[in-house]
Amino acid sequence: MPLVDTDRAIFEDLDAIVWEADPDTHQFSYVSRKAEEILGYPVDEWLSIRDFWLKVLHPDDRDRAAATFAAAVQDAKNHTCEYRVMSRDERVVWLHDIVEVVTDTSGRTVRLRGVMVDISDRKRLEARSARREGYSRALIEHALDIVTVIDTNGVIQFESPSIRRLLGYEPEELVGTSGFDLIHDDDVARARVAFATGVTAGQPSPFIELRLRHKSGAWRQFEAVGHFITTEDGVPVGIVHSRDITDRKQLEERLRHAQKLEAVGALAAGIAHDFNNLLTAIVGFSQLAMTQLEPSDPSRADVQEVIKAGRSAASLTRQLLAFSRKQILQPQVLDLNMIVRRMESLLRRTIGEDVTFVTTLAPLLGRVNADPGQIEQVIMNLCVNARDAMPDGGTLTIETDTIDRAALGIDDIGRETPSAYVRIRLADTGIGMDATVKAHLFEPFYTTKERSHGSGLGLATVYGIVKQSGGFIHVDSEVGRGTTCDIFLPRVEGAVDAIMPSEEASRSRHGTETILVAEDQPEVLAVARATLTRHGYTVLEGRDADEALEVATRHSGRIDLLITDVVMPGLNGRELADRLAAQRPNTRVLFTSGYTDRAIVERGVLEANVAFIAKPFVPADFLKKVREVLDACPDSGR
Repeated sequence: MPLVDTDRAIFEDLDAIVWEADPDTHQFSYVSRKAEEILGYPVDEWLSIRDFWLKVLHPDDRDRAAATFAAAVQDAKNHTCEYRVMSRDERVVWLHDIVEVVTDTSGRTVRLRGVMVDISDRKRLEARSARREGYSRALIEHALDIVTVIDTNGVIQFESPSIRRLLGYEPEELVGTSGFDLIHDDDVARARVAFATGVTAGQPSPFIELRLRHKSGAWRQFEAVGHFITTEDGVPVGIVHSRDITDRKQLEERLRHAQKLEAVGALAAGIAHDFNNLLTAIVGFSQLAMTQLEPSDPSRADVQEVIKAGRSAASLTRQLLAFSRKQILQPQVLDLNMIVRRMESLLRRTIGEDVTFVTTLAPLLGRVNADPGQIEQVIMNLCVNARDAMPDGGTLTIETDTIDRAALGIDDIGRETPSAYVRIRLADTGIGMDATVKAHLFEPFYTTKERSHGSGLGLATVYGIVKQSGGFIHVDSEVGRGTTCDIFLPRVEGAVDAIMPSEEASRSRHGTETILVAEDQPEVLAVARATLTRHGYTVLEGRDADEALEVATRHSGRIDLLITDVVMPGLNGRELADRLAAQRPNTRVLFTSGYTDRAIVERGVLEANVAFIAKPFVPADFLKKVREVLDACPDSGR
């Protein structure tokens, strides 16, 4: 039956729209005054306009709401429905409509009654909550870190999808398991203390570093922190953020290792420089003394032992300088294939008959700019190491190829890197190395060999030569599976320079020229003076650059050659040579040093066409170099 006036009087005071309508035409027969307050349309419009309700329905909800009402009429069932309508001032208003279906005695729907409640505020809150939940879920699902929800027992309730990428597990695999099961045994105690502290105090746990097990069985280093919250039910749960810091830790370790090598290298370079001056005097005067002794003199054997010991010490200092990257390099454009072929017969003899020697050389190999003698030393040292790693025989393979930088997949080899590298690979089938040995591989004086079988400088020397040549090394090794050492040197353009064989000069080492020697170490100056004067040269001396210039100014005759130390107090050797050239442009120059200085050498590489002899030198080599410089073509440069 229709609403009576008494009912309508009651409904007018409700904070909702009370209505009554025909089920077939949707024509309203009654609407409470709240309709105008909520939606802005006067009551008479509700009552007079046909299909008024359908007209004000939001377009996106019209079909759904109409279908719901049609079904309710057909089935004669009460129902509720939520939908949007457009207010007179074009606001979107959400309504919760509670509909009563009135039927006659035959069950036919004859009237619809309802109450429309404005739920716009609730819908806005729900939308904001849904957005926040969506943001939170998106942040978690796309987080780079692992986000884990655990209960007070440490049981995992949720894992973010990032665990799939970082640890290899599907999130569902870990839900219901203990989070402590993933932690390394040595780190579990610290993790439990941090967990208990956070749960008990209801505060964030401290940052801790721990190792988590990858699904593959490997261990990854993580940094974790927990935030403990209380759910709506009052249950405390932990939200743990875990960040993979494995790569960062490896980089930090490499940096510490490099800094340690640099510190040791600087110390080694300083010691080697001073030691080379002493060795120059020891070996030089010993050899000069030998020339004064008769073959039958019993003292000759003693002097020979001094010379032998001096040469051994000189070899050690050369290795120290190679490791510290302070040695003089005289680079030229090389074909590494030519170097390997030149050394092949020597290498076969060195490694022995029980080791199979194989070479696989790329036919169109790129060129490198390096010191051929130093590269030969690198190859020899690595081959000797490979031989020692195969006491029962095996196979040693040397390969060469050219590789684009992009193919290397290495991003931390320097900011200014070439586009391509030439690689020389030495691979053996020996005993291999464990992680501890690999970590100390290039440290000076570290060796796994017996005391009598090496100084521990071989691989340190390799490291220094390759680094000083602008390259880098990668070593791959496992116990029982051999070792592969890849050396990468920057590829350069240009024709290969001829490598002249080392031959004794056939001409006499005597001369009559006048030579100015500038040397701040008295013992070295004495050796140079004695060596040169005994072979016919006239020697002028300067204990530093200033004194040498004064001597040259006072000397009225020719000065055919300046022999100068690179590093001296005051002016360095290069500056002395430049100033003397202004006075005497025809004077040739021979540099000497126990190590180098940036005044003549840029990053440890000797400038092109500069004559140089390294300390310690023996008189024979010294005289040979002097004659080479004096006899050089006039336009060959200084």
